[in-house]
Amino acid sequence: PDAAATVVLRVCSRLGEMYLEDDEGEKLMFSESCSAILQCAAPDAVARLQASDLRGEASKLWDVYFKEQSHSSLADYLYTQLPKEVGSQFIQVTTHSRLLSGDNVFEIQRKIGISTQSISLQQFDTEQQFSSRVREFYSQANDL
Repeated sequence: PDAAATVVLRVCSRLGEMYLEDDEGEKLMFSESCSAILQCAAPDAVARLQASDLRGEASKLWDVYFKEQSHSSLADYLYTQLPKEVGSQFIQVTTHSRLLSGDNVFEIQRKIGISTQSISLQQFDTEQQFSSRVREFYSQANDL
């Protein structure tokens, strides 16, 4: 429930309060919020829509997810989601599996043009060690 509210607040702040003053603005806010939430969905969740209460919207949502949004690779996803005028950005991708190979890290660096590093939480004994490593990387990246 908190994620949906956060998305709506972000969309509203990006669009501005004037969009909430009429029906068209509310429809735009709702549409953009739905699109942002769909962007976060797992592919199998989109595939299961046909068997859910959203079966009437399943075809449209499928097209948006697989044709309009970028989900084919992490590099493509980040490329479309990051602002083109990147100042200082910190993006953390957390997973239980080995997500990135060395080639994947290189692809992200090449496509997006930012410094990247792949680290495993198993490398650290404490959260403080992890935080220290992140600060060190971020400091080095800002020095470039």
